[in-house]
Amino acid sequence: MVGAGNTDSNVPNESQIAKLEARFHALLVSLVFHTNTMARFGELGIHTFNSLHTIADDRKELRTFCKDDLGLDKAQGTAHTLEQGKVTSAWETSQKRIDVDTRRSAC
Repeated sequence: MVGAGNTDSNVPNESQIAKLEARFHALLVSLVFHTNTMARFGELGIHTFNSLHTIADDRKELRTFCKDDLGLDKAQGTAHTLEQGKVTSAWETSQKRIDVDTRRSAC
């Protein structure tokens, strides 16, 4: 399995994933995030685009977050590398979504 918070039961994962804001959850699903990563976001309080984007100022900080807080270590192989890439994609997309929402609010 990929990432931190691995369990044999999906029940804890489901309760953590349920905390995610609907649009944010839809993005993670569209990127085919592993359920353990989504659940870990829920555990950490990363429920929205804004909360994900505040995690890091740049890709280097994001990689550190992925390794230290999500348990995604590229040295562990392709599955971890791919999942870390999905986190990066979601993080970059979150800024775009925040910008669009800000412009809509200004109108």
